[in-house]
Amino acid sequence: MHIRTTRILIFSFVMGVALTDALFAQNDKREMTIKVEVNKRTYVGKPLVWDGKNMQLLRRDGRMTFLPVKSHDDYEVVSNDFSVMSRNMMVAKLKKEFGDRYTVSSTSSFLVVHPHGDYQKWAKPFEDLNRRFSAFFSSRGQKLEEPQFLMVAVVLSTRSEFDRMLKGYYQANPNMLGYYSPRSNRIITYDQTKNDEDSIFDTNTVIHEATHQTAFNRGVHNRFGDYSSWLVEGLACLFEAKGVHNSYIHTRRKDRINSSRLLAIQYAIKKGKAKGKLEEIIRDDELFRSDDQLAYAYAWGLTFYLAETQPREYLRYLRNDAQRKDFTAYGSKERLESFAKAFGSDFDNFESRMFKFLMKQKVTLPKGYTLR
Repeated sequence: MHIRTTRILIFSFVMGVALTDALFAQNDKREMTIKVEVNKRTYVGKPLVWDGKNMQLLRRDGRMTFLPVKSHDDYEVVSNDFSVMSRNMMVAKLKKEFGDRYTVSSTSSFLVVHPHGDYQKWAKPFEDLNRRFSAFFSSRGQKLEEPQFLMVAVVLSTRSEFDRMLKGYYQANPNMLGYYSPRSNRIITYDQTKNDEDSIFDTNTVIHEATHQTAFNRGVHNRFGDYSSWLVEGLACLFEAKGVHNSYIHTRRKDRINSSRLLAIQYAIKKGKAKGKLEEIIRDDELFRSDDQLAYAYAWGLTFYLAETQPREYLRYLRNDAQRKDFTAYGSKERLESFAKAFGSDFDNFESRMFKFLMKQKVTLPKGYTLR
């Protein structure tokens, strides 16, 4: 599941404008903690950006909250620095929020809310993926940031509970199995295991969303910056493959192939549906709205091609993308220029080489499946 909907909420009133310099000039570090009262509720956190009407507040548990703040009289500075909420406080808040029907398990980097049961089944897989995610980058010469906040993953007991919570972030979608929200900084999914032996990571959905969360919390993507959907979704699709998210065991190149994405992009290439889409998917995110199946397949194919054939350039491109200024628009012209600077401006030639590479990749087809 892509996270564009939440991204629109984050940037809707500050696109192209960086106002923190003007409105918070009295605090050079901009690490102050403020208190805002709205409708008899008190919110405490760090102001991220303010347009004179609305403020985005980073709360001490990592959530972002949008508040109506129209003047300096609407908030109170309570500290000249900002500290994150302690592990014990976050555990207590989650237990209060989800009640006795759920357990809150703690790992080094995660707090996992889950049905009563074994830590090894519910919580450990998230920490394992975080470790393997770090290893993927460190083996390629890039050390990741440590998460500022404990990452929260919520595994609900039933689909109906998931649907009710889903309405708070997205339109109803029966095909959605989980999502990551940059706004709440949480993964939300539900129990899709068949028995006690199954892992929560037996479905690609949770791996995909956990990759989003880890990437946005460890500096691979900028949680407070605009981004290209192909870059964010392509990396998450890349990690769906067992040879990427568990390369300790699955070490061959064919293990790094995401079979379903490869079949989809090969079909699109064969039918001519993918031709000319490179410039389009770099320029804007329209393809994710008009044909999301092709968009995801193309994003994976582009990411896989870069990761396999130009890994240094790909990682440099990721680093540069994450370092763009917070809360500023990332327009079509800049997107195209950034890609051209990294990989060349001859998009047709690049796409042709990518297609040849992808069409050479082999995957074991499901019984009865033919690529037509």
